[in-house]
Formats: sequence, structure tokens, C-alpha cells
Amino acid sequence: MPKNPKRKPSDLLATSGPTMEERIRNIHADMAEKIQKYGWSTLMIFGTKEGELPFSYTLGAKTVGLPDLIISGLFRGGAAILNSIMSEARNGLELKEGVAYPQFANMPLMLKRLKPSQVKDRMYQTFDLYGSDDFEVFQVVYPDPNGIFPEAEGYDFPRQELFWKR
Repeated sequence: MPKNPKRKPSDLLATSGPTMEERIRNIHADMAEKIQKYGWSTLMIFGTKEGELPFSYTLGAKTVGLPDLIISGLFRGGAAILNSIMSEARNGLELKEGVAYPQFANMPLMLKRLKPSQVKDRMYQTFDLYGSDDFEVFQVVYPDPNGIFPEAEGYDFPRQELFWKR
């Protein structure tokens, strides 16, 4: 008998672990615990549709008087950047649109105010938590490889979705 018999893809789904409903409940419990402890939780989404860029976003920040944030196009690091910004904001950093924040990454970052409706299809857990679109949200934007920010002449970086243009 072989040590590692070949498994069919369907075998991977037939596990004795938690059901999908139990996994979702566990995820919600984890988010609630983080919101209780830190004032927000951060989710990283790898892109759910063909061609969709990865993105990360916060939820729960409204509970501590802060805006929620979303960042697009960073497969790794996006959630960490959001957590760093939120930690500083919780400690008194005022978040303003159009201000360069060089302290959170190896490049300056800026904030762009969004209407919640512009990211409703992305920040669905945030909408579910609040039960409405009555919250403040900023997109964290970063420059192209030449240091040019979106909306400036010469900007050229298709790997960052600009949600305010939707």
C-alpha cells in the first residue's frame, strides 16, 4: 500500500473539520474580539473575481471615533499598513485627505476621502457591522514607481484601483 495515495480534489473538501457555517461564525467572533480589543479589525481579500486586485480594509473603527480605511493592489503588506495607520490614529494622529504620511511604509502614503457607496461591494463586512452607510472611509493611496500620486500628471500604475473614480 502506498504511503501517500493520490487524493482527488473532491477529497480535500470532505474533511472532518468545522463546517462552513462554523468557520464563518469563528471569523465573525475573531473580528468582534479584535474590534473590542483594538477598536477595529482588518480583513485582507485576495481578489474574488477574475482580474480583481487584492485589497484590505478595516471595520469597526467608527466605534472608537475613527474613519475606516481601504487599500488596493497590495497582495502582502496592505493589512499591516492599515493597522499601523489605525494604531497611530488611535494614539492621536489626525487623518486628513491629501497629507503625505511617510512613516507607514517605504514610500509616502496619502488618504483620499470616499463615499461609502463607492466601496460597498468591497467593504461588505463593514456595512454589515454598521447596518448602514453612515461611516467615514478613506482610501490609502500610494505613488507609482516614479513617486507620482494618482491624479497628478504622469501617474501610471494600473495595479491600484482608484475607488473614488467609480
